[in-house]
Amino acid sequence: MGRFVITGAARREDGRRGIGAALEARLREEGHEVITVDRANADLVADLSLPEERARVVRELHERAADGLDGLATCAAVGGASGSVALVEVNFFGTIELIEGCRDLLRMRGGSAVIVSSHTFVLFPKEDVVDLYMSLDRERILEGVAKRGGMTVYASGKRALVKWMREQVASYAGDGIRLNTVVPGYTDTPLSSLDGRDETAAKWAEDFRSKIPLGQRMGRPEEVAAGIAFMLSPDASFVCGSVLYVDGGHDVNLRPGPIEY
Repeated sequence: MGRFVITGAARREDGRRGIGAALEARLREEGHEVITVDRANADLVADLSLPEERARVVRELHERAADGLDGLATCAAVGGASGSVALVEVNFFGTIELIEGCRDLLRMRGGSAVIVSSHTFVLFPKEDVVDLYMSLDRERILEGVAKRGGMTVYASGKRALVKWMREQVASYAGDGIRLNTVVPGYTDTPLSSLDGRDETAAKWAEDFRSKIPLGQRMGRPEEVAAGIAFMLSPDASFVCGSVLYVDGGHDVNLRPGPIEY
């Protein structure tokens, strides 16, 4: 059996599952060892918005998994209303720094890393903001996004993660590590909850669901987790540098025509 790390896999007290928690449950049911990372209710409790906390997580993973990792899934994320600093630190650097920091552990076992993006990465990004992210200059990025809207910062960061993954594929493959991205569509998670939102938000959500070809419904966390689990598994041994949509066909209606990343 394998050993996997999942960020953003907190076990919520209300019983609701995000994508990371659904993936944890699936991998544990398959008999794998799973190390979860989150702000609470996880094996490694850490605030991934802080560089020093990300560095600590990497150190602790080297202690817990000194003989290597079979896979890493970066599911940790905050939404567009969380503020530009959190979006940059958690969603972007919280993904890249953990993958880079665990590269040697993944190399030991010929493992793989799966970045969880978002279908917003092709809908709402701004190329100048994407370029900022791709500079990997934290101070420059934070200064550049400070006055941009939350959805622009969120979507542009998710697009930058896909670009970063594609740029790193050949280098990581040289170490026997597969990099891939899974793109969830509109999924029923705590992050997408309408609790406390107004009627306008509810109407928007209803309209958005109506454009999903497969059942006009939201996806379930378990459905996205199945896609990530496949990408992490030996069944995907020749899948590398791919972008897998798990969105019920939503992208076809939102963005008809040839796919561009």
